Parts: sequence; C-alpha cells; structure tokens
Amino acid sequence: MKLKIIAKLWSAVYDLLFYIDGKSEKSIEQIHNDLDVIEVMCRPYAELYDLEMPEERGGENE
Repeated sequence: MKLKIIAKLWSAVYDLLFYIDGKSEKSIEQIHNDLDVIEVMCRPYAELYDLEMPEERGGENE
C-alpha cells in the first residue's frame, strides 16, 4: 500500500506541473480530488510515524 501511495503522490506532482504549464488533461478540481484520496490513504500511517521512528524525532524539543 505504501508504494501505491508514493506512486499516487508522484502522479499528483506531475499533474500539478502539467496544470501549471497549461498542458494538463485534468482540471484543478480533479487534482484536488486526487489529493484528497491520497490523504485518506495516508491516514492509517499517520499515528504509526510516532511509533516507528522515535530516533528521527529526538531533536524536536531540544
């Protein structure tokens, strides 16, 4: 599932670049919808970050 999320994120990045360049087949509303879908896909992993990578968060409160 994580690789699917990453692939969708890259797709959204390129959709935005094409939109900026005026070469997009998607409307900005479609791109927003895609990003909303990706956000929902990421939700199960949001709290896992706190549990899986405590060493990377060590400097936040120092």
